[in-house]
Amino acid sequence: MHSCSNVDTSSFKKGFNNKYISFQHPFTWEYLENDSEFVVAKLFDKKYQSVITISVAPCITNDIEEIKEMIEADFKERNWNIQDSKVLKENDLQSWDVIFTVVEEGRTFEIEQYNILKENNIYTIEIASFSRSEIMTDYVSLLTSFKILKPSYKVDGNSYEKI
Repeated sequence: MHSCSNVDTSSFKKGFNNKYISFQHPFTWEYLENDSEFVVAKLFDKKYQSVITISVAPCITNDIEEIKEMIEADFKERNWNIQDSKVLKENDLQSWDVIFTVVEEGRTFEIEQYNILKENNIYTIEIASFSRSEIMTDYVSLLTSFKILKPSYKVDGNSYEKI
């Protein structure tokens, strides 16, 4: 009889596809209950005690710089410390990567958000961790596997509808 108990599953990947987006994540990450209209998936990594959230929201603007300015102003109001922030524009892709820290109940969380703006939809892949650097290999792997299959929302002026 063959036993799989000694198999290292750390490199195994699980796929996610809801016909709007797809991505891969480590087999060991668990899905958490999702209580937000815009959150597509919320995952938990026990090993590094990290929460990974993938969300999609309609966006009135189609300018990543404008989104960056609005969100960073909100971060500053909340006294969240921005460590790094950069906008990337390549061909038809606009993205913004921001790393910041949040202190809650005396503990410091490191948070990284990678935001992609496409067709008035903002896609956010966020990781919240006490030690973000330890989980970066898995986070980068998720980012490189992330694909936008079609927009989730149709935005018309100040209104939107789920497609």
